[in-house]
Amino acid sequence: MSSRPTSSVIVTRVGNHDLPAPFYENNQDVAFALRAAQEGRIPLGRPSFVPTGFSYELMSNYELLVRPRADWAMDGLMCFSSSPAIVDEKTGELGVVLMLMVPQQPSALAVNQGPVLYRDIRQGEVVASAVLIPTSVAVFVERLPK
Repeated sequence: MSSRPTSSVIVTRVGNHDLPAPFYENNQDVAFALRAAQEGRIPLGRPSFVPTGFSYELMSNYELLVRPRADWAMDGLMCFSSSPAIVDEKTGELGVVLMLMVPQQPSALAVNQGPVLYRDIRQGEVVASAVLIPTSVAVFVERLPK
């Protein structure tokens, strides 16, 4: 068990899937994995909503910060950094917005095949990570020019 401070987060399963509830891989992790709740295809150049299968109810003054997968950036699969996650208005489900920025190389088994214009996402695949962080309200003090 971790000696770090803890906070309760209520997670609600959304949809019919067999993903485990979110968890930390080990006691030293500050982020937990967000996994795709269903298979999907990310087309080249079009943002796609990838559902994670859970909604999150946070205590007041906390935020769930979603982080993109760094290894996917090198492959041209990007998580929107300005708003990497969105919540489905009907279900409250957290989803990650992904977009394929460059065509993928075909597999080594493909013969005479050009670039692949999509990226398949498997159910259970890690699509991002999330960190629970406390928030505070800034008190802005304007400094007048001299």
